[in-house]
Amino acid sequence: MTIKINLDPLDALRIFYEDETLGVWNGDFIKNEKQRRLRLPSILHDFLAKYGYLNVNHGNSQLWIPDKIDQTQAKVDGKLQDILIIGKLRGDRLAAILTSEVDQANPTLLLDELPEENGDDITLVFNKSTLDLRGFLILMFLESPTVYDTTEVYNQPNDVDELIQSYHNYQLSDLTKNSAPSKHYICYDDEAKEFLGLIILQDQTIVLKFKSCFAIRELENIFTKEFYENASNCNYQHALDILLRIINHLENVEGVAPELGEKYKLAGRCCWMLKQWNEAENWYKKAERVYKDMMTETLEEVSGFYETLGVFYFDKEDINKSQAAYQEVDRIGEFMGGSNPYRKGQRILRQAMFMADAKRYQKAIDLYDQALAMFQQDPKDCKYDIARCQQLRGEARKALKTKTK
Repeated sequence: MTIKINLDPLDALRIFYEDETLGVWNGDFIKNEKQRRLRLPSILHDFLAKYGYLNVNHGNSQLWIPDKIDQTQAKVDGKLQDILIIGKLRGDRLAAILTSEVDQANPTLLLDELPEENGDDITLVFNKSTLDLRGFLILMFLESPTVYDTTEVYNQPNDVDELIQSYHNYQLSDLTKNSAPSKHYICYDDEAKEFLGLIILQDQTIVLKFKSCFAIRELENIFTKEFYENASNCNYQHALDILLRIINHLENVEGVAPELGEKYKLAGRCCWMLKQWNEAENWYKKAERVYKDMMTETLEEVSGFYETLGVFYFDKEDINKSQAAYQEVDRIGEFMGGSNPYRKGQRILRQAMFMADAKRYQKAIDLYDQALAMFQQDPKDCKYDIARCQQLRGEARKALKTKTK
């Protein structure tokens, strides 16, 4: 049995999150350093850059993102000193470090006490704790909501001893025997793919045993950041890899058809952008089956799906299937009472915008013309829509002219 002893918290998080990251954008660090002259210890910077928006930083103990970190003065060891308030410990105590220790690899953690009051003046008071910043990160990891979703807790002396001895590792045994109180350790069993978290208290040792459990909500966050927030420079292969893990989870859950249909559609979009035409079409067919089952429940969503499908097949140069998809949009629109010019114009306008996004500018221009014809049947009530349609058509004409130069 191979077990890694006393892992660095960032290494443990890398294993736990399977090399996925979701953290503070580098520009936020740069902005704070330039505007607020805010410099952070390297270990704090690295944690926030990689894991600041994941569940490990959403438990009772947290570290602030850079623009929430407060530079101030407080009484430490009886004298006024510059500090950075960087987070909170177990919900109710502020955590800080001395500004003078920013360049240290592992600064001592300060915890707030009752402030001193002198008339209207209030002085913050912090004392040095038994934790350093590295230990604080370990504590955050062991207390994170994701870990506690699946953890086994050993808190009785006999159970702890039996578990530790089962690993036949003297270094692991020594950690529980020789550690001072308020020490925390992360160990990892390579073969079983399990973590051991050791929490050494004054009169008790607690061991947490858990596996990597990449929560679905965290995968959703990572996908959202890559696919939507990074849309102009999206790594579609990375987005697809994350999405496949989400889909694999949802396919084993009852009652999530609408969400699953949306994920199939997004997988199709990723494959489409990667020019993986057959894979994209397969995902869209899976989505279509879900949306057809939902036809009586969410017609707007179903209509939107067929609009996307129409653009996909147009980009794939399968005109017959593209037209069939748009006919389905029209059929749903009629069913929804969309025979009036305004509703029909809106449907055509959305199709035109999809075509423009796909850089099919001539087709977009033709559709903008059709949408305008619908809106102009009721020029008073559709005044805004006419102006918007004309503007978008002008942009498409300009883009087409640039493209054909």
